[in-house]
Amino acid sequence: MKYWIVPSNDHIFRIGDAIKSQGGMVDWRMSNDFSIGDIVFIFKPQPEQCIRYKMEVVKTMLNEDESFDQEQHWADKDIFYSGLGSFSYVRFKLLETFDNDILSLHHLHEHGLKSDIQGVMKCKNDLLLAFLLNPHETVNDDDYDVDYPEADETLYEGALITVKANKYERNRQARQECVNKKGYKCLVCGRDFEETYGIVGRNFIHVHHLTPISSIGKEYKLNVDEDLVPVCPNCHYMLHRKDPPYTIEEMKEIVAEPHKTLIIDDYDFQRKDDKSGYVPIYSIRAACGYFEEGDLPESEGWIDVSGYGFTPHPEKHFVVYAKGDSMLPKINDGDLCVFEWYRGGSRNGEIVLTQCRKYDSDYGGRYTIKKYKSEKVVTEEGWRHLRIMLQPLNSDYEPIEIDEDSESQYKTIGILKCIINR
Repeated sequence: MKYWIVPSNDHIFRIGDAIKSQGGMVDWRMSNDFSIGDIVFIFKPQPEQCIRYKMEVVKTMLNEDESFDQEQHWADKDIFYSGLGSFSYVRFKLLETFDNDILSLHHLHEHGLKSDIQGVMKCKNDLLLAFLLNPHETVNDDDYDVDYPEADETLYEGALITVKANKYERNRQARQECVNKKGYKCLVCGRDFEETYGIVGRNFIHVHHLTPISSIGKEYKLNVDEDLVPVCPNCHYMLHRKDPPYTIEEMKEIVAEPHKTLIIDDYDFQRKDDKSGYVPIYSIRAACGYFEEGDLPESEGWIDVSGYGFTPHPEKHFVVYAKGDSMLPKINDGDLCVFEWYRGGSRNGEIVLTQCRKYDSDYGGRYTIKKYKSEKVVTEEGWRHLRIMLQPLNSDYEPIEIDEDSESQYKTIGILKCIINR
């Protein structure tokens, strides 16, 4: 038996709808070495970033005629039609649904996942597999807290213990020593729960590992003074919004100036240090309306976009500011939008950054962020666009329609990867 993690993007294939309409079954285009009896965990990327379904492989090597008719569940028809006749299918049967965030990307990283989930992957990590099979036994209400089983008097962190399945030990004695020395006030925001809730909040606080347990990977003698700090649950969760976590100093700066973006100017990517998650941020103020006036893009510096479900790369990704409200509720005025440079392929259903190559007096500018929708027609020479629509999400705005005559004036610059709300 093998265990797999399979990402499924609703912008391409709505797997949840397929499972519901097909009695808990779904057929997957087979490109991996699946075997009957294998267990498959279905991961949903942005904005969920969670495993939602646990499934079992019940059939393999199904041909097109033997498989379910799932066309209605494909959001990207281009990919659906291009794959017809090219694949055999494997059938998954639903075993369990995870409606909460217990198998979130953050928890997966906390329990041994070493990379982002960008394709089908076989799970060979014992720590991660133990978590996937028994998530409710390893995550509790204080899932970031230091509150796992008692240890001996010597404080070791990361020693493997056996509690049905191996997991990294978190030491209660270490937690108590930390709060005895540093108190129950959040080291980031200064909150004291007793001051807010009275006796109910007395002696309540989380304890944060400055070095994540999952990154230790071996027995480690804990230094309470240097390794542990008390933080409130809100700040604790925010510290873990990226991997590796924010430092205490970075989060203090964010709390002090929440609308300020942490930017490193003049970052040299030849340096091989811990700034590998940084990508360029450009001066474009892309209109969430029609087109926004602006000069050609100029880099303002570098911004950390790690921890958002993909691997940042300075030559593949970039950041621009959104302006206006035509993409509400998804994108707010002032949000930072992370894009991947468009290199070709289907854009249908994606949110894109579009440039008007020629100044257009009707719209008055150069860049806009919209959802891309195209209608195509097949001719003897191949296919061509019949119509392209740049659609707002806010119904108060009209779409921008691009016909054959004007298509050459518009260029897709990037595909939206994620949004950093400000």
